[in-house]
Amino acid sequence: MDRVLSQFEDVVALSASTWTAREVGSVRQVLIKRLPNSEVKTRATQALVLRHPRIVPARRWMLDGDALYLVRDWVPGINLRQTLSQPPLRAFDRLHARLSPLLDALDFAHTSGISHGAVSPENVLSDARFPDGGLLSDFGTARPSETSIEPRRDLYDLCGLYKEFLPTRPVDDEAGTAARLRLLRNLTETQQTAESAEELRYKLDAIARMADLLGFSEQGLEEGLGRQRLGARLVCVVSPPTATLSPGAGTFVTLEMDNEGDAPLHIESVTSDVVWLNLPNRFTPVTLEAGTGGDLIWTLSGARLEPGAYTAALTIRSNDGLLTSASVPAADWPVQTVAVPVLVRGTRAEEGIEADVPLAEELPSGPPAQNARSLDLTGEHSGIACVQEPDPGLVRYGQNGVVHLGIRNIGPERLRLDKISASPVWLSYPGEFRAFWIKPGETQFLGLSVAGAGLTGGDYKADVTFTTSVMAETMVGSKPMYRDMACEVRIRVVRGSTDALPSGLAKSGCVPTLLALASSIGLIYWTASRYL
Repeated sequence: MDRVLSQFEDVVALSASTWTAREVGSVRQVLIKRLPNSEVKTRATQALVLRHPRIVPARRWMLDGDALYLVRDWVPGINLRQTLSQPPLRAFDRLHARLSPLLDALDFAHTSGISHGAVSPENVLSDARFPDGGLLSDFGTARPSETSIEPRRDLYDLCGLYKEFLPTRPVDDEAGTAARLRLLRNLTETQQTAESAEELRYKLDAIARMADLLGFSEQGLEEGLGRQRLGARLVCVVSPPTATLSPGAGTFVTLEMDNEGDAPLHIESVTSDVVWLNLPNRFTPVTLEAGTGGDLIWTLSGARLEPGAYTAALTIRSNDGLLTSASVPAADWPVQTVAVPVLVRGTRAEEGIEADVPLAEELPSGPPAQNARSLDLTGEHSGIACVQEPDPGLVRYGQNGVVHLGIRNIGPERLRLDKISASPVWLSYPGEFRAFWIKPGETQFLGLSVAGAGLTGGDYKADVTFTTSVMAETMVGSKPMYRDMACEVRIRVVRGSTDALPSGLAKSGCVPTLLALASSIGLIYWTASRYL
């Protein structure tokens, strides 16, 4: 390398393999590029004869060991990628003005029997003579391969630049997105079918006229930016800022949602990531006009919460930031997450609550007074609260076990459990599940079977999903309204003596009895509900 660079003056390194320099005894600036091997020697020699206004001339090449150094004129301008670094500059008419002159250079080179083989944004340059960027550099630097040396490959790559720098549209601009996809399809078809520079020029001119009609010209994009609106804007506030409750008690949390944008705000769903924070009624999609808002009242059950600090997350899917109230094709709704801080005070003993009380005290008699902002969710039903006994459930290594799961109705009307499912497979409901009713404030316990024979020692978690329903009056009569609720079950597989297990589960003979009892609970309440 030093032997080559010593033949020039004012050498400046641009990278590990590229330098600028001045020819000795001349004012001409050159660029020296080191190629990894001498396999391109024949093509570099061919490039020396190309003299065209749109081609940066190569002057000579030199060998130093296995490396080849190509010397070409230095162009002090910038390349295409640098020129189009800002999206507003990617208007199709400006892009076409920069790239279409390269067809003359490629046609001239192909007629001379030479192809470029590596047309890329970095090889499209601009200088004082051609500020539009219509200069093609680095002929002869592409390594020979099965595809790179064919003239048609140059046309394919040039068309690919149109696709790469095609102006984009905002995600909420459905019409503009569809028009852009149409242009991309036409460019892809042209890219695959053009056989000559003249044919490609004709087709690209037609696509440029189409892009102008579709608003992708510089003037069209500027007008579109001038018409740009704020769109829907979701602003959420949780009240109270931190929900505070006693152990085993319950309370309410309000999610205040406001649309501070200038387009309708469509809220598709609002979900909680925990089972102890739920909407009293099933949420249905709602639309808030610009400048309006609405509140959602959530029930918070402390049945399974020990004293301490917790944080729940409410996930809101809406058209926040969009101009339309419909989802974008092939894209999901924008998501916003709101944190709900929760503080459980003291202990049960401090609150005068018996330590063996299995579930929460009653929730407050009713939700906070609802105002005109409250969202109408009538016709749906409340949720449930789950508690596990023991927590975690203890299973002896290599044997099966059982865990009790309490389901409490925290809503104002009786609730039916229609279905139960568990995952993974080592946790299951024994026998056939029969639907049964739970009155408001009441708790029912189910026994779940734990197949511990396939589990090693340690802690495990499983999910239990309940399908619940209430009867609701509709325009076509009374019909059940269904809702799925999930809770988590924790299991600990222990080694050693049976002393580590609860006394009621230490004897294997108790397991079938407990499972049968749990199944009977469901049957008894299902039968009794027919007479309620």
